[in-house]
Amino acid sequence: MFAVVPPQVDAYRNHSTPVNTVILASLGIIFLGLYVLQLIIGLNQRRRYEWGLVWLAGYLILLRAVMLYFGVPFLFIESDLFNPKFYASSVLVPSLGDLLLNATVIIVLALYWVNHHYRAHSYSFLLRRPEWLCNVLSVGLVVLSYVVFNRCYEELNNLYEKSRYYSPISGNCCYSGTTGTRLPMKTRPACLPS
Repeated sequence: MFAVVPPQVDAYRNHSTPVNTVILASLGIIFLGLYVLQLIIGLNQRRRYEWGLVWLAGYLILLRAVMLYFGVPFLFIESDLFNPKFYASSVLVPSLGDLLLNATVIIVLALYWVNHHYRAHSYSFLLRRPEWLCNVLSVGLVVLSYVVFNRCYEELNNLYEKSRYYSPISGNCCYSGTTGTRLPMKTRPACLPS
């Protein structure tokens, strides 16, 4: 009844960068990550949570930039999830797997800040501000959250429209206005538009 058939494409290979260079760069990024982790632990012990967030964000953004530049996930794992021929939304999101990795970066940053925001100096600073400034800041954050929501909606819309996956059930159904049930195209009443 329902099947998703991925398109048949040739395997994409990154011929511009030798694999040894990518392996050495990956090791360098891993050791840099260990250094940044130790630095963040030290900053947290000194109650510098904002600087810990800055270092974590800088490292994760650098990591994603290097991964996107070298095509690391697809270079080692030739999966359809990381294949840019199935879904190429933008330079920052060349595949579905990269979209998931970008979402993981955002989740890690959000979890760090949720766990440390109430101890941060900026939080106590904002608590001592006048009420009108807090109101303006609240409205600004609501508008910013709407912008982020709109961007996520556009990305999901791109995912649906630009994906080359074929689903035979999506093109063969219509919805009846009276019962709310799906009707196959062959058994659809003549009054429904095609």
